[in-house]
Amino acid sequence: MHDYMKALCYRFETPSKRAEELESAADRTYKQLAKQLGKQQRRLLLRLVDLEAALRNQSCLDSFMSGYRVAHGIHQELLRLQV
Repeated sequence: MHDYMKALCYRFETPSKRAEELESAADRTYKQLAKQLGKQQRRLLLRLVDLEAALRNQSCLDSFMSGYRVAHGIHQELLRLQV
């Protein structure tokens, strides 16, 4: 079920222009900071960035799944009303 919902989420996902701008700004900031850090600190920073991206993706999927459940519930209620 999780993979199915993930596929649906990616199918209907429409990133906003603002989200793209924020991602670009975050990438530039990461690169600037990485230049100033040593090897160990860069690894730690990269791990933090990866975890943050995973958290953002999971949060997006969770939100999509919640919306899907609401829509499904509404659909079921409408079907019951038609009978």
